[in-house]
Amino acid sequence: MTVFRFSRLVGTGACALLLFVATLYLQRLPHTSGDVELLYPKESATLSALEEQQRVFEDVMYDALVLKVQSLKNMSLELEDLEQELAEIDGIVEVLAPHGVSELDPFGLVNEDTNHVRLLLKIDNRLDAAEKRHVNKNIRAVLESHSEMKPLRSGSFVTTEEVGASVSRETQRVIPLIILALAITLMSLLRSPMLCFFIVTNVGIAIGSSLLGYSLLGFPLGPLSQLAPPFLLAVGAAFHLHVAVRLRNTALEHRAAVLHELRLGVALAATTTIISLLTLCSFDIRDVTRFSLLSSAGTLLSALQALFVLPGFVRHRKSQAKHLAT
Repeated sequence: MTVFRFSRLVGTGACALLLFVATLYLQRLPHTSGDVELLYPKESATLSALEEQQRVFEDVMYDALVLKVQSLKNMSLELEDLEQELAEIDGIVEVLAPHGVSELDPFGLVNEDTNHVRLLLKIDNRLDAAEKRHVNKNIRAVLESHSEMKPLRSGSFVTTEEVGASVSRETQRVIPLIILALAITLMSLLRSPMLCFFIVTNVGIAIGSSLLGYSLLGFPLGPLSQLAPPFLLAVGAAFHLHVAVRLRNTALEHRAAVLHELRLGVALAATTTIISLLTLCSFDIRDVTRFSLLSSAGTLLSALQALFVLPGFVRHRKSQAKHLAT
């Protein structure tokens, strides 16, 4: 296997590994409805009915949290216990089950799926941030005590902040490990500390530029978007490594060669977007789309920098080496 093919294998492996790791982390996080506070399932009634129900909720100062639980043989007893424990939590005004809803049913609590039952929690939305966190903690404790029912959040007014904090903690823990792994990999393959530092810095600039562009355009960044920096570190560095190895074996000065590598960079960005959408589609599609767009933009910037900035740096290092040799 040539060095060129090995570098491409490293890049592909890095993409797959980062997507796999990101999926593992995301599976541990609480489910979120993104920045939507009141959840209205797709199978709900007409829009006018939803607007009317939302107005009622706003009038009485309620927020809605929808839970989906799995049916069991002794479902009635388990569901009754779960309802009672949830209703005893301070901040929860009422717990609605399918048997307690009206014919309108805008939240889709009554459904044909006999394997699952939905519960609606009416929560006082006048709670401050600390009180909401306390309510969320108590809800989680109750759900964990009924884990055999496999409760799942279908939406919440407190989970977006919680997901963001969880992703931040995981990202801060993972980024140093990724940088260390990249440094060891680059050093072992390129044997040049300055080139390794240049590549990591270059990718960092691509990440920062992507985030800055998103903020200037006013695009909202969801919780999943915080996973983009460690993802881009690996993908961007892998593409830089691929180009650096090509520079050592070929001049890469012909226009056709540069265009070929640029097409590879575009294909890499498109592939990461497609894989991201397919891998993370079990989460909020809006957050997944933001993550995919951000990762694609960062990957393209890394590819452009690798093709048009890295060659100049390599030529400069080669000229320095020749000058020292003479």
